[in-house]
Amino acid sequence: GALLVSGGRNGSVRVWEVGSGRELRVLTGHQGWVRSVGFSPDGALLVSGGDDGSVRVWEVGSGRELRVLTGQQGSVRSVGFSPDGALLVSGGDDGSVRVWEVGSGRELRVLTGHQVSVRSVGFSPDG
Repeated sequence: GALLVSGGRNGSVRVWEVGSGRELRVLTGHQGWVRSVGFSPDGALLVSGGDDGSVRVWEVGSGRELRVLTGQQGSVRSVGFSPDGALLVSGGDDGSVRVWEVGSGRELRVLTGHQVSVRSVGFSPDG
């Protein structure tokens, strides 16, 4: 709970120190709004999703962008890590939910069935 992450309209992802309110990092790469952000369970990685259709994985300590995952058509509205940190999930305006392998960036599954935008995604606590 010492760090907080936020995403903004200008494509930036910002990492903050909660106790002091100090901004630690500004991560850039998205074009347009960053719609969803989150920490990995161990706090070492960040994930972000935005209007540019990308899911980006970042190293918290260095701010280095590790992966850019593409495949979602339109905005990525929601992202999250599995409880073990091995998988990512994304949902977006194309109505799909996509499951990604964090280590390789490989897309494992595309789940369809929503007729409109997917606004929220998440894994069960047991992974």
